[in-house]
Amino acid sequence: MKTVPQGQKIELCLNYCYQRLTPQVRLTLLHLCLYRGLFTPDKAAEIFCSSRSSENDLRNNVLELGLCNLLQQQKSQDTVKYIFLTVIREHFKLKGKQEYREEIQQARALLIDYLISFLKETFKAFLGENSVKSAIEEFSAEKENVMQLVEWIDTGDMDEERVKKCIDVFNVAGEMLAKIMAKYNYKNVYESLAKKCKEMRDKRRLAECKTSLGIKEIFNCICTTGLCDTAIELARPSLEEAHRIQTRLPVNEGNSCAQCLAKLGRCLVRSDGKERGMVMIEDAIRIREAAVQTPDDHEEEGGENVCYVMLGATYNDKAVALSFENHHREAVNIRKNQVMSIYRERLGDHPFTATILNNLSNNYRDLGEFEAAEEYAKKALRLRFELLADHRDTTKSLFDLGMALKANKKFREARDFLEQCKTMQEKVVNDETLVQQTEEELRDVNRLLEMEQSQGGRKVCDLF
Repeated sequence: MKTVPQGQKIELCLNYCYQRLTPQVRLTLLHLCLYRGLFTPDKAAEIFCSSRSSENDLRNNVLELGLCNLLQQQKSQDTVKYIFLTVIREHFKLKGKQEYREEIQQARALLIDYLISFLKETFKAFLGENSVKSAIEEFSAEKENVMQLVEWIDTGDMDEERVKKCIDVFNVAGEMLAKIMAKYNYKNVYESLAKKCKEMRDKRRLAECKTSLGIKEIFNCICTTGLCDTAIELARPSLEEAHRIQTRLPVNEGNSCAQCLAKLGRCLVRSDGKERGMVMIEDAIRIREAAVQTPDDHEEEGGENVCYVMLGATYNDKAVALSFENHHREAVNIRKNQVMSIYRERLGDHPFTATILNNLSNNYRDLGEFEAAEEYAKKALRLRFELLADHRDTTKSLFDLGMALKANKKFREARDFLEQCKTMQEKVVNDETLVQQTEEELRDVNRLLEMEQSQGGRKVCDLF
């Protein structure tokens, strides 16, 4: 070791350790380098089991690598998990590319197949009854590996059949990913997938990727009306391109088609095409209603439960459009009778349920029914704190509850929630306009509190 240059000592040690391993354990080591994050021996066996290595062999190989200190152990809740130190992973990833290219390609294919199946099942769980929290936790644990799928598509490390399957599953899971992925990461993923679709001249999948990009902009909008001009400006080009492609092909069924019609319809009703927008939303509802009648035909899109949930979501698109036109009572009826009836049965406590509760709060506030507005805002906030914690949607509930309390003349409580909103916005929302809006409302609430106190504690009833 004294004769080896300083920068090469680690590589020399790792190569020495590698030579002491059996050929089968060496291959397991190189395969595991493809996987990012923590894993158990059972997880490794589930992913990389093949005709060449049994699950039992893989488990034993992982334990052997742990004993050799080539894997780092971490114990959590009586479960031992393993992870690579970065320097070890990078060293053996390079060795695998240089010496075992074919074997590594086969292992990568196994990991890709596992991740495609994982995304499908996690999406079903995300839209399952009271299973959303576990789905979010499982996705968070696999997020780095899921993102790696897009890298392999970009670098050409995936065959065309699997590329198409990956694009399909990302578009099927678009509603889940739009809710739980950061906007920047989400946008990069779907822009990359759209670029690949153009290279393959696959117009159907391109339209689905463009729809997914539009969905994120609409999901990301947290203004009181349900859709602001900025969100429309960002979402509409992608949705219009998707709609043009689907019209020409033609595509007139399926989740992506219904989403494109409903979300583009929202944009049109809010901007310059009210009648055309409402027709699009009604067309989307018809597609959804047909899907729930034949759920077996939509198993690739999530099956029966997902079909019903998406029908409820599309009814809500209609309620949003009605709210734009100040038809708040009709919007309330749709949300209570057609959306919540589905969500209570199919989702239970869920971020989508919280969205409807928040929508109802805003409808009631616009109707001047401030007690109901406060009640629904509190229910929405409880769910979002529990399921999403610090999240853009949670800031919306904090703001809307503050506004409901302000309208209800509860200025001290309103100030508390608006202050919480401002604090969370600074952590999770990179939007100066929203922060400024919250600060303006805080100043106004403080002004009202001062006036109330200066009048000897009497209620301020004539300052609105």
